[in-house]
Parts: sequence; structure tokens; C-alpha cells
Amino acid sequence: MKRKIKITYLIEDTIDIDSFLGNQSISSSNIEHLYQSKGIYVNGQLVLTNQLLLASDLLEIALYEEKQTFKAIQHPIEIIYEDDYLLIVNKPANLNVMSNRRYYENNLSSYVLNYLQKQDTFFAVHLVNRLDRITQGLVLIAKHGILHHMLEKTKIIKKYQLRIKGHLENKKGTIAVPILKSDEGQKRMVAPHGKMAITEYEVIQENSDSSDIIATLMTGKTHQLRVTFASLGHPIIGDSLYGSTSVQDLCLCSYYLEFIHPITKQKMIFKIQPSF
Repeated sequence: MKRKIKITYLIEDTIDIDSFLGNQSISSSNIEHLYQSKGIYVNGQLVLTNQLLLASDLLEIALYEEKQTFKAIQHPIEIIYEDDYLLIVNKPANLNVMSNRRYYENNLSSYVLNYLQKQDTFFAVHLVNRLDRITQGLVLIAKHGILHHMLEKTKIIKKYQLRIKGHLENKKGTIAVPILKSDEGQKRMVAPHGKMAITEYEVIQENSDSSDIIATLMTGKTHQLRVTFASLGHPIIGDSLYGSTSVQDLCLCSYYLEFIHPITKQKMIFKIQPSF
């Protein structure tokens, strides 16, 4: 029998179960599923309907099994952090994060699913942040839909390191450009009626014909950094879709993640060194 992962709460004030779990960013549908899967316990006793919790009660929820619709594939992954609830991996460049028709087997989700299935529990793959196929860096994965929903309510600070062509006049600042999907496949463009994409940036090093930059996304638009710097005439090195003539891999890395752990409530900070 597979081991169920439990989340434990010590109750401080009188409140009913449904209200307490709702306050933990657990949706009403997930709460109902927890009752149906016999996953709610108070002081060690199974609970099947909403009831009042008292101060010092111990509430436990056992995460139920989820079905995955994609294939598990054996392949090494670089794990940066792992606990019973979360997994953070370093995705290499030129690897799709999700399984689809084109990348049915060659994708990060399939690799992670294979890794999780080897553990004797009901783990699943829920991508909290996603990266373009050609972008490298940190990907945060929740091991259950309930945990994913919690993280969607959590502020996650994402920083990128990138290398652009040429030098910027202003070495630090905020860039705001309206971005719109173009008619050329997945490509985006700057257009007056697009949605505003806001990026804070700082130049950390200038090379002879390029600049290394730290960028923080204030919004989360598709291809935001790639479009933003290309619109300034400084495409990211290796980004042929947006004007770079370099044949090397895209010099863009999600190198920094910061968030509050949904269960332990501790501040979590992770950094990696970009390969470029």
C-alpha cells in the first residue's frame, strides 16, 4: 500500500473544518474530495462531514491519489530541493516542460513523473512555474493539486539572468511594453493594444559586445523578457526568433526563486549559476 502524505495543523481557535481549510487556500472542491477519500482526521479520528474544531485539536489531511495523463520516462533530472510537498529542479535548455504531441516523451514533466513514481506514495506533477523550451533554470513543482492551489495564492519572486547584445544606456530601471501575440506561431510583438509587460532590470556586467543582466518579472507574459529586450534593439544572445544572429543556446536562465512554503511557512530562497 502506498504511503499517504499528510498535512498536520494544530488548531488555535474554535472554527469549523471547512472554514479552516478554506483559510489554508484549499478549494471547496478539494475539501469535498478529501471527505470522499477519507482523508480528514481530527485527533486521530476519521471525519466524514464538516464539524467544529476546538483550540488544541489536531487536524490532519491525507492527500488523495491523482491520475496523470502523460507518460513517465526514465531520464536523469537535476534536483535542487525536495521535501514531501515540493520539488525544485534545474531544467536544461532545449527541453519542453510539458508533455505534448511533439514532445510526448522528451519533456521535463515525464522525467519528473518517473522519478516520483519510484517513491512509495501518491505524488503527482503540478508545474507551478513554466519556462520556454529553450530557457534553462529553476522550475517549482507541487506534488499534489492541493499544494499547487496553495502556491497559486502565494507570491513567488522570479529573477532571471540573461545576456543581451550590446550595451544599455540606462544600467538600471523598469521597462514597460505592451505585448501582443503575433500571427507568426508562438511569436509575440510589441503593439499599442497589447497587454502591459513590466520588467525591472539591472546590468551586472558589460562585456565587449554584450551585457549581463538581472531581471525581475513584475508581470508574467509569454516571452516577456525576449520580446522586451528585442524591442529595445538588444535581443537576448541565442534568441533567433527575436533577432539574435548567434548560434549558441539562448542566454536566459531562471536563476532565482523566492516564496513562502505553503506548509512550513518558512521563506524559501533558491539560486543557481547559469550555464552561460
